[in-house]
Amino acid sequence: MSLVKTEGIVLKSFEYGDSSLIFSLYTRDFGKVKVLAKGIKRGKSKTAPLGFLSLAEVVFYKRERTELHLLSSAETLKSFSGLSKSLNRFSWASAVSELLDQLIKGEESNLRIFNLSLKTLSRMELTDESNLEKLFWSFALKLSAHLGYKPKLDSCLNCGAEIKDQEVFFSPERGGVICKKCAKEDEYFLKLRHSGSPGKTVQAFA
Repeated sequence: MSLVKTEGIVLKSFEYGDSSLIFSLYTRDFGKVKVLAKGIKRGKSKTAPLGFLSLAEVVFYKRERTELHLLSSAETLKSFSGLSKSLNRFSWASAVSELLDQLIKGEESNLRIFNLSLKTLSRMELTDESNLEKLFWSFALKLSAHLGYKPKLDSCLNCGAEIKDQEVFFSPERGGVICKKCAKEDEYFLKLRHSGSPGKTVQAFA
C-alpha cells in the first residue's frame, strides 16, 4: 500500500456505513478511482466533504488488491460553483459526470480525457446556456474518440438503416447512433435530435 497524491474530478459520492463516504473520482494520474473517507460525516476526518464535480487535490493510500482506496486528505482546488446556479447548467454538467462514470473502466490514466473533462466543465460554467447542449455533445464525441471509437452517425449500428428520424440514440461506448426502432431500454444510450443530415449532425457536435 503506497501513499499517492493527484488531482481528481468528483464524479459522485455515496454513503458507506453510518459515518463514511465513498467518492468516485476521475484523476489525472490513475484514471477512475474510488476512495473511502472514513468518519467524514461525523467530522472525524481531516477532509471536508468534496463537492460534486469539484476539482480536488487528493492524497490516498493506494491498495494493490482492491479497487477501494483509503483517503488520507483532500483539498478543493476549484468548486465549479457556477454549474449549480441553474438547473439546466447543472443537468448538462451532470451528464458529463455520468458519461465518464459509465464509460471509464478500471484505473487507467488518460491525460487527454482528464484535460478534456476539465475544459468542458470550465466552459459549461461560463458559457451562455444556449451553448450547453453543443458543448456536451462535443465532449461525448471527443471522449468516444479518445477511447478508441470512431463515431458513426449516418446509419444505425444495429440494422444499418440510414438515420432519418428526428430522435436517435447515441452510444458513446459503441461509437455511433442507434435508430429509435433498435434502441433497447436495458442499454446505455444518450438521446439526441437529428438535424436531418448526417453531415450537419457531425458539424453541430464536433
